[in-house]
Amino acid sequence: MVVFPKKRIFGLIGAPRSGKDTVANYLQETRNFGAMAFADKIKEEFGISKEDFEAAKIAGNIEDLRKKLWDFSATKKSADPLYFIKRVMDEANLAQRSVIITDIRTLDELKAFFDYGQNGYVRRIYFINNTAYDMSDKDGLILGSKIPLGLIEDLKERDQVRTILNVDDGLFKFLCELDNFFFKEDIMDLPTAGENDLKWRSLVSDYVSQFDIRAI
Repeated sequence: MVVFPKKRIFGLIGAPRSGKDTVANYLQETRNFGAMAFADKIKEEFGISKEDFEAAKIAGNIEDLRKKLWDFSATKKSADPLYFIKRVMDEANLAQRSVIITDIRTLDELKAFFDYGQNGYVRRIYFINNTAYDMSDKDGLILGSKIPLGLIEDLKERDQVRTILNVDDGLFKFLCELDNFFFKEDIMDLPTAGENDLKWRSLVSDYVSQFDIRAI
């Protein structure tokens, strides 16, 4: 388990089967992230467990269930568009450790991810692009979401979104690629040198030493 000296909140966007769960599990297992999902709050109030949701996938009626959840969510949000979103973002902001939000699927969720935050930690979106599957529908929306794929390209230019490429060469290779990818992200997210240069050097040295690499 990598000990990182700074809290971060990451969000994931991607079509079904793109690899979002794999990335979320990787961050939980290697960097002690806590996992949250906007959809979990909807499922809780709708009255369906995670186990029932997974069973629906196996039974082949998951799309019907997803539509019911969308409709239930729309009804709740008619009075307050951010009804579910604020609950998740409040939990993420108050968490004592880094958090991965695993299912950003609407423009409201995407906007709230950046708007409902606190200073002092990194907030970043990762788009999981699996080359084995179509990522968008005929309307240009990322499959399983209401987010235009073109918007992701715009956010990349502002460095608010980064792409994780999943070429679907097997789980082991993908996990190896995630090791390299998030090591570089960690280095980038380490606190920068400030007035207390010795403290900064100590943080960097402590982090890098976990990988048996000589710190410079």
